[in-house]
Amino acid sequence: MKALSIILACSFVSCLIMVVIDYLIGPKAQFLNAWSIVERLMGRTPIAGKSMIAEKFGSAGELIAVLAIHLLLGLIIGSLILHWLGRHPK
Repeated sequence: MKALSIILACSFVSCLIMVVIDYLIGPKAQFLNAWSIVERLMGRTPIAGKSMIAEKFGSAGELIAVLAIHLLLGLIIGSLILHWLGRHPK
């Protein structure tokens, strides 16, 4: 359960970082714009328009892509943290 919590926390943090970065760079994020997804979920039309992923797979596909990417990043980062914690017990 501890491992799952660490992996989900890492996934959430990486997604949050991507949203903040996409918000700061605005419409320049053309391939996949997480801030546009947040705007669509809040019922607004994104200023950045549709990303390349949204054009190919739609808004739902774009959301699934972002979630999959960040779950994978969370798994990798969380595994590294758990490995480090296992090698450096308190």
